[in-house]
Amino acid sequence: MRQTNLNERRYSDRVLLTTPQKLNTEGEENLYLVGLSHNGAEITCMGKPTWNGSVDFCLSLPQKLHTISVSGKIVWKKKKDQWHAGLKFVSLSEVDKQILEAYVDYLKRDKELQEIRKTLNINLEQLNGKLDRLLVFLSFMTGAGRETVTEPKPRYLH
Repeated sequence: MRQTNLNERRYSDRVLLTTPQKLNTEGEENLYLVGLSHNGAEITCMGKPTWNGSVDFCLSLPQKLHTISVSGKIVWKKKKDQWHAGLKFVSLSEVDKQILEAYVDYLKRDKELQEIRKTLNINLEQLNGKLDRLLVFLSFMTGAGRETVTEPKPRYLH
């Protein structure tokens, strides 16, 4: 039997959350959202799950901007360190769909910006090291008795 790649089965890309979000569900404790897409989500359960074919939960957006009531059909589940399950959203209002799409797009852009900041900071650190070595070399070439002026170091992006 041919194994299909999970990415090929998805309708849209999933964004993994940097910090899992605890979900408000009825009858299920220790349930966390770990990934989100326009059409579904990945959840994990710290204990033995009691879900059957679907999961209902409330997704609270940051800064309490909006809460989305979600009903998702379980399309896959597996056990790693904890139980993980993939959900396909089955009941979202049009407004909630638009808000969810905007939130997922925001998460994607935020992840890209974090990677860009990380790359810039690494490059700035390398450049700073090279400039320090150049200043040492220049002070050696111009004579050890002269007073050296240290250049201010570049600030890192936060």
